[in-house]
Amino acid sequence: MEPELVHKSMFGDCKALSNYLRILLAAVGIESFYTEISTTNRDLFSDFPNTQRSNHAILMVPQERDSLWIECTNAFYPLGYIHQDISGHQAVIVSKDGGKLVRLPEAVDKKHRIQDSISVKINPDFSANIEIKSIRKMFESEHFLGFDQRASNEQTDFIREYIKLNHADISNYKVLYKREKEPSAEIKVSFKTNQYGNKTANRLFGPVNPTKIEFSIPESNTERVNPIKIGFTHNQTIITEFLIPDNIEIESVPKNIVYSNKFGSLVFNIEVGTKKITARIIININRGFYSKDDYNEFVKILKDIDNAYNSVICLKKK
Repeated sequence: MEPELVHKSMFGDCKALSNYLRILLAAVGIESFYTEISTTNRDLFSDFPNTQRSNHAILMVPQERDSLWIECTNAFYPLGYIHQDISGHQAVIVSKDGGKLVRLPEAVDKKHRIQDSISVKINPDFSANIEIKSIRKMFESEHFLGFDQRASNEQTDFIREYIKLNHADISNYKVLYKREKEPSAEIKVSFKTNQYGNKTANRLFGPVNPTKIEFSIPESNTERVNPIKIGFTHNQTIITEFLIPDNIEIESVPKNIVYSNKFGSLVFNIEVGTKKITARIIININRGFYSKDDYNEFVKILKDIDNAYNSVICLKKK
């Protein structure tokens, strides 16, 4: 697609937009290079030309110490931010001297984090007033790109999906995406719900993590054929504080869990006060390749995480 047509139509795919920006930069004396990369394949074939291996185009601007990588198809990304789909991937720079195979930089895994602070105020009728404060950094913030550009009803639907309670009475929400070198998103949501947990006439079985992430656990399989690949790290801390009214007492709480293996670690801790329960879940999953012989260990840590996510406190009316 010719740059004149991109300018006229204000539209273009990744190839057209990358080439368009390259020409604009050249007009003001800034050198840049069209670059092909894959959003699905981390590695390209260095010894075998293959036009099917890459599926995306970006722009590289050489700097004195490093290179500036520009994603031209998403204006919400901070300038030079290397997003999850291309981080650490090999790419081909189309230079004056021909194609050059390079690998894009990637941030250390610990920079991609989620930190959730949740307050659950239990009411005498077992309804709940819940406040969520979440900070998501780097890759974990990308889900909230462009939130402020959504229509009001789309924002509300997005928040309902986020809190996993479709009929909650949302009183307030705020999402702040910080377009910095290391971007982050701050989310605050306040709502009331009659859907919290499962109820009987006198008891409430309330989840310790009201906004749990859903994931499936594969079956244990001692006959696994292929090695295990974990493509992305996951680091999350969830602190949930339950405030309990005078007419309700604490009947039971889950057991603490501490477990770690080569795939990651889990700490699940419950602290009980007079009218307060504090639950802490700390999860770290390590990316990498692992032997098929370690498959059952992988399933074990996933089951422990799922148990922590699905744990409940039991409250009883006096």
